[in-house]
Amino acid sequence: MFSWGRGHLGQLGHEDTEDQAFPKHIKSLCNYVHEVEAAANTSLVLDELNQLRTFGSNEQGLLGDNSDEDFRPYPSKLGKQFLLNQVLMLRSGMLEVDPKISEQTLCTFSFMNELGEIFVWGSFGIPLKGA
Repeated sequence: MFSWGRGHLGQLGHEDTEDQAFPKHIKSLCNYVHEVEAAANTSLVLDELNQLRTFGSNEQGLLGDNSDEDFRPYPSKLGKQFLLNQVLMLRSGMLEVDPKISEQTLCTFSFMNELGEIFVWGSFGIPLKGA
């Protein structure tokens, strides 16, 4: 897999925070990549071994592993407890909220496995101004 663009929060997966003007191979993703989703400076990848990997910003918990890191500049696996069954699809979503209500953009990642179970993480509440 190759990535390029702004890398200030590690969202390119090159183990640094450098911007890339041209496509660069993500060395740690050595397996074939089946699907990719991205939102809010974070990337989610599903590889041929049914492993989910996240990298980039951890704002709103988008890395999906309950870590305290602000960002992670390299792909890391999500826990095995989610991947006992084949992953069928990945999704990401972003919702711009009226600035009169909140200063936050809501972002989520999700996947569905072969049993129809859906796992979702990211932002689920809107911190209201003045609340």
